[in-house]
Amino acid sequence: MAKTIAQLTPAERLQFDPTRNLGQSLAPQRWESAWSRLPELKKLLQDEFGATRVVVFGSLAAKETFTCWSDIDLAVWGIVPERFYAAVAVLNDQSPDIKVDLVDAERCRSLVLRQVIEDEGVEL
Repeated sequence: MAKTIAQLTPAERLQFDPTRNLGQSLAPQRWESAWSRLPELKKLLQDEFGATRVVVFGSLAAKETFTCWSDIDLAVWGIVPERFYAAVAVLNDQSPDIKVDLVDAERCRSLVLRQVIEDEGVEL
C-alpha cells in the first residue's frame, strides 16, 4: 500500500532526496557542532524566554538524514507569543553558521508537524 510523505520515516524520506549524497563528508562534523550548541540554546530559551520544554526534531534528531545543509529545528513550550520572534532572532544570533528554526509547539496548527515532533523529537 502506498504511503504519504507524513507516513514515511526520515530514512525513507531521504531516499527521495536527489541531493542526499552531496556534501555528506561535511555532515558528521556539522551534526556534532549543532548538537554541541543545544545545551546553550536550551538554557537561553529557558532563562531569557521562559521555555518550559525544548525538543529537537527533524534531521538533527535523526543523524542518518542530516546533511551539510541541515539546520537546527527546535520545538518549544512556554514562550509567550509576544516574545517568540525575539527568541528566534536571539537563537540565530547565537548560531550564525547554522540556521535555527523554532516552532511554538503549543500554538502549532499543523497536526502532522506536531505528530512528527512528538514521535521523532528528542527532548533536551
